[in-house]
Amino acid sequence: GHCNFPDYYKKNNKLGRWAKLQREQRRNNDPVLTEDRIRLLDDINFLWSYNYLEMKEKKWYEMYEKLVRYKEKHGDCMVPPVKKKEQG
Repeated sequence: GHCNFPDYYKKNNKLGRWAKLQREQRRNNDPVLTEDRIRLLDDINFLWSYNYLEMKEKKWYEMYEKLVRYKEKHGDCMVPPVKKKEQG
């Protein structure tokens, strides 16, 4: 797992806003964000700055590595599409 989600996290908007607030509080040296809270967030590798383009770049390489492993296992890059559950 990781803690490098964007400020506006579509899957959980409240969590994204909360993360953005933590980043702003640290940047502004807000006393609400105590050293203990900073340490707790550091312990789970919370990302204190979020760069959208940097994260997109990182994700591209992660997916590339998955494709390399797929090819090593299957001998080709013919990854089947994800099947949606049948409705009904």
